Amino acid sequence: MQIFGFTPQNVSEAYARAGSMKQADKKLLDRRDGLLDALYLARTNGDLEQMSRIQEKINRYNEINPLPPYVLRPSSISRSMKARDKAIDESVYGVHFSPKALQQLEDKYGS
Repeated sequence: MQIFGFTPQNVSEAYARAGSMKQADKKLLDRRDGLLDALYLARTNGDLEQMSRIQEKINRYNEINPLPPYVLRPSSISRSMKARDKAIDESVYGVHFSPKALQQLEDKYGS
């Protein structure tokens, strides 16, 4: 890096900035995923009151994080719920397999 004019101090600072940015990104995505998990669980249990509370949390989260990939739009929530439903429908005793692998495994080990 010194060939390109970067001192060890500059490189170290650049790595530190990148690390901090990655931590912030992970924290926001984890929070986003947690809200989706909670909403799915409440929906699955038919808990309308909890769903309403989670929607309020989603609204506050979106006010703070209004830009992609962090914002939770109704369309992204709907896609997430459908994907979770599909994964459960395609699971075997709670374990998910790719459709191609599942057919081969069922042929070999039975269904």
